[in-house]
Amino acid sequence: MLERLRLQQFCNITELAEVFSVSDETVRRDVRQLAEMHLVRKVHGGIATLHETMESPFQKRMAEQREEKQEVQVTPVRRVKLLPVDLVVLVGDKPILDGLVVELRARVG
Repeated sequence: MLERLRLQQFCNITELAEVFSVSDETVRRDVRQLAEMHLVRKVHGGIATLHETMESPFQKRMAEQREEKQEVQVTPVRRVKLLPVDLVVLVGDKPILDGLVVELRARVG
């Protein structure tokens, strides 16, 4: 696992499980031990080298087109006419809901 990480600098938990023919949970236990020994760094969805500056795939996706994503988050709220007695129920993905909540709070005051 450490050799693979050295070559790739980031390893996905599921991919490691497939490579070593073990369960995801087995990989997570091993990763936990390696992190406690300060040999790897746990990141969202996998592990990275300790001194790695490369972003994980999750971090890259979150950073891509950040402004466009924020606009998608707040556009529906801007179209809603809020009245003092309105109740707003939000259902959806957390990043989108976070943006909606911020916009609603700004509008309500």
